[in-house]
Amino acid sequence: MIVDHKLDEITICVTTHGKINYSKACIYSLIHNTIHPFKLILCSDVNDGTKEWADQIPEIHHCEYSPTPYKGAAQARNANIKIANEIGNEFCVLSDNDNMVPKAWDKHIFDIMDEQPDIGLAMPMVLDMTWLSIPRLSDKISFIKQRKNDNNHFHTMKNIIDEAYQEYGGFDTYADKMIADNLDVPLQSFSNTWSFYTFRLSAMHAVGGYDEEFVGAAWEDIDLARRLNKAGYRSVICCQSLIHHWMNTTRSGEPNAVAKETQNKEYYRQKWT
Repeated sequence: MIVDHKLDEITICVTTHGKINYSKACIYSLIHNTIHPFKLILCSDVNDGTKEWADQIPEIHHCEYSPTPYKGAAQARNANIKIANEIGNEFCVLSDNDNMVPKAWDKHIFDIMDEQPDIGLAMPMVLDMTWLSIPRLSDKISFIKQRKNDNNHFHTMKNIIDEAYQEYGGFDTYADKMIADNLDVPLQSFSNTWSFYTFRLSAMHAVGGYDEEFVGAAWEDIDLARRLNKAGYRSVICCQSLIHHWMNTTRSGEPNAVAKETQNKEYYRQKWT
């Protein structure tokens, strides 16, 4: 869906590390629910069929496949940012592959970035399955994983999300209500990025992207936000935008995840003390 808007085209970057079912659900939701004109790029480092699938999706502008696994989230996201630099759109999105967005998720968040040039990074509100009281949640998550090769799994995941928010009329209805209730809530300062955020390309240029000394996933996002703040850019949460995050899906089963996080924490401590 594309509507007239004062902003130019945006760039949407999605990074993946396996879990093709989440990648498909994430990308389909972005394609169907983003109101700005966009170019979409995808970076993957797992040979699970993601590139072959992406090559069949016309809305994916470019798919970068690395046969050598990235050493961590910082390197993977920098690969996406490098392609975003080549496209050159000032306003960009960076998402891991375990997010889904409701309709028109992007309207307010880019409005505030356009109006306030000192914002380098803006996050939507993030909801995840673990925050919702859903009977037999583990069974539902397991069911999704079992549908890895099912061509209809995007609809399966959308149905599960709508079931999770069923008392509110489904995910899109819940998002509309949440955003309406928060229209007057001011921006909240936040020194992190989590798994989804919008950013200003010029701000990313100013700090040089992610520090690739961080391995695996943890603390590289806090480090990035802190460097943006140091360079004079704000990082904020926009309470007029909302996404759903599947939470701890892209790292599940990753070897030595805890050890890598501990290593990153120590590297961060030494870097900033």
